[in-house]
Amino acid sequence: MPDNRGSDEGVLIIPLSSTKIKAIAQALSNETAVKLLQVLAEKPMSAKELSDHLGLPLTTVKYNIDELLAAELVKVEYVRLSRKMREMKYYATVKRALIFAPEKDEKSAIGLLKRLFPSFIVVLLAIPLGLVLRAFIIEFLAQPHEVHINPFNLTFYTFVAGVLFAVMILGLVTIVSYFVKKK
Repeated sequence: MPDNRGSDEGVLIIPLSSTKIKAIAQALSNETAVKLLQVLAEKPMSAKELSDHLGLPLTTVKYNIDELLAAELVKVEYVRLSRKMREMKYYATVKRALIFAPEKDEKSAIGLLKRLFPSFIVVLLAIPLGLVLRAFIIEFLAQPHEVHINPFNLTFYTFVAGVLFAVMILGLVTIVSYFVKKK
C-alpha cells in the first residue's frame, strides 16, 4: 500500500485488511464527526470555533477531532496563539479520495488509475492546444470566412489536432523520462 503521509491530496488506496480502515469506519459512523467534517470542508476552524458553530460541548468536539485525526481524515492546518498566549490548533479536512479495495485488487486499482491518468492529461491538454491551433489558423493562415469549413468542423478539427499534439507531447515526455531514469 502506498504511504501518503506528508501528502494530504490525491488518492489513497486502502486494502480491506488494513487496520486504518477500522479507525476510518469508526470515525465516520459518528454523526458528530461527520458534521465536523462538513464544517471543516468549508474552512479551517479551531475546536472552540467548532464548538460554538455547532452548539456542542468542547469536550465532544475534541473527542471527535481526535478520532478524525487518528483516522487521518483531518489535519492540523496551522497553529495560532490566543489572546492568552496559548497555542490554538486550526483543523481542516484532508483533501484526498479514499478507495477501499481488497488486498489482491490493490495493485490492479493503482494500475487502473495510472493507465487512466495519461488519457486525462491528453484531454486536458487537447482543449488549450486545439484553441491555440485554431487561433493560429485564423490569425496567420486565413480568416474564418476564407476557410471553406464551417465553424463547428473547424473547432472539431482543431480539437482533434490538439489531441494529437497532446499525445505527441505526452509521448515525448515519456521517452525523455525513460532515458533520464536509465542514467
